[in-house]
Amino acid sequence: MRERPFSTHVAYFLLTLLVSVGFGIYLSAQRVTDPFLYYDVAFVKSLQHETKMVIPDSGPFASLEPVMGRQILMSEFANMMGIAPEVLQFMPIGAILVAITLYFLLLRLTKSPLLACLVTLYLTLNLSHAAALYSVFAYALAIPLCFGLILVAMRLFSLRGRLEILLMLLLFVGVHFIHYTISTWLILFLVGANGMIWLQRRLAQNGRLIRAIPVFYLMTVFLVIFLAFNKTIYTSYLPLFGWEALDGAIQNFLSYISINPTLVNRSPYSFTRSIALGLIGTITLVLILTPVGIGILSDVWQLVKRVETRITDWRMPFIWGIFVIGVVDALSYAVRGSISTKTFSMLFPIVVMLYFQRWQKLPYVIAMAA
Repeated sequence: MRERPFSTHVAYFLLTLLVSVGFGIYLSAQRVTDPFLYYDVAFVKSLQHETKMVIPDSGPFASLEPVMGRQILMSEFANMMGIAPEVLQFMPIGAILVAITLYFLLLRLTKSPLLACLVTLYLTLNLSHAAALYSVFAYALAIPLCFGLILVAMRLFSLRGRLEILLMLLLFVGVHFIHYTISTWLILFLVGANGMIWLQRRLAQNGRLIRAIPVFYLMTVFLVIFLAFNKTIYTSYLPLFGWEALDGAIQNFLSYISINPTLVNRSPYSFTRSIALGLIGTITLVLILTPVGIGILSDVWQLVKRVETRITDWRMPFIWGIFVIGVVDALSYAVRGSISTKTFSMLFPIVVMLYFQRWQKLPYVIAMAA
């Protein structure tokens, strides 16, 4: 493939960054935020000895606990910028971090600056997750590290270098001290990726064709760190397994995919979703899940048939690592009587790009997107 000029890469990167930050500035001007971020701000002010944080005895915020890594990071941002925490929560810092890390991850995976630009803009302009990603909410601070870990994993699976192992550990610890959900994503990514690499090596007629080597020991270290230093899984997840929770999740999902104006109850607040936004969200979700579903079923069939090109495909560990994240994350919310599609919106577009790359339909996709 002909190498694109450096100026083309710079142009697409600057376009991605400027549009993402511009939308973040717009959201900031509209004072868009996630309700939980107000509690982060309160924790930060308590950390700075400006006030005393009081957690309510009941209600959706009763289970809140300080996440010192995230709140110390927010405090440092506020101090460096010379602004109050109340102002920091509306600064488009996340828009910058997410745009940069996702763009370079996609560029590394697809080798296409146009596709990297389009998919990154899809996420940074996504209204469903805008409040969580544009400022300093937990997802905005942790997801860039998640993207960075996936990028490092590309080298680790084939090189197994000490530097890559150290970087993976540092990234996981950093994520764990910011947001426990993203740290579970990283563990699940290694579960799916390691499992697929192991399966590829078992099925391949010539094991030397599979350059990647599973890193089960690193996955075990991540799991031990998570279980030892995280109380949330014991207090919020394990006690809630049951059929009643699953039934509630199904009802919420049916409400979510409805295109009619629907009162959607979400702790700690409720909102009315318009027809247009409901329709856009549903169509977008279908456009993402359809190629992923087709690709996953094709993978399973080809592996059963022991097709060599599929067994040796370097994309498989990354596709299945992300797929495991999406499935388990959705199920974890289902057992709590809710539904979550954030991994489908945030991570599955990466899988879609990898599948289109494999299917050699990139010229058509680029023409349609342009």
